[in-house]
Amino acid sequence: MDEVIKLLRGRVVLCGQLIKLFNEWIDLLKINSSNTIELVNKISAIIKDLSVNAAKSQAFLDGVQSSSLKEFISAQDKDIKRDVAERLLLQSEKLQSQLQAKKATAEKLNIEGKKFADFTLNIITQTQTSNTYGAEAATSAQAKKHIFEANV
Repeated sequence: MDEVIKLLRGRVVLCGQLIKLFNEWIDLLKINSSNTIELVNKISAIIKDLSVNAAKSQAFLDGVQSSSLKEFISAQDKDIKRDVAERLLLQSEKLQSQLQAKKATAEKLNIEGKKFADFTLNIITQTQTSNTYGAEAATSAQAKKHIFEANV
């Protein structure tokens, strides 16, 4: 049971750190900051540590021939260690659902940031819009680009 508690504590700590980093990342994305490289590297390192934790958990479960930590914990005798493990498992599941929400928010902000960058590049390249959609296309090299034709 001590090993399960150790694994769950590690998972809870890593998920907590990851949520903090995702919050920072979301804040940077909201202000369109480009200083996200270091933060993304920290997130990648924690995700790697979580993968190691998951592999250790799976190895432990294989060793005790159980399908999940929840099943293993519920099969143990009632005592303080079981209560601690149950609370840690519940906290871990809660943090993982929060991480899913943060991930979805970050993905949405990344997509919006890409759209903003495309729009900005179109403005920088001085593409122009036309009021008519059905006009004949100009074929000369000097023809003006239209914003709907020039998606950078």
